[in-house]
Amino acid sequence: ASDGYIDQNDKERKKYGKTAFKELLKGVCYLPMVEQQQKLTEEIQKHMYSTIQRDDITVIGLQL
Repeated sequence: ASDGYIDQNDKERKKYGKTAFKELLKGVCYLPMVEQQQKLTEEIQKHMYSTIQRDDITVIGLQL
């Protein structure tokens, strides 16, 4: 993942954060890849509510 997800601000300029991102990944890792993508997208949109995206956001998932 790029740092874009972690560094994205909310309306109070609070970053999403590394700890929250790790917890999010732990919570979705058991889901099928398509659902993981949906959850990650929903979470960042909820966090960014009424703010603009300030950086690139890249997350790559691998299924082994």
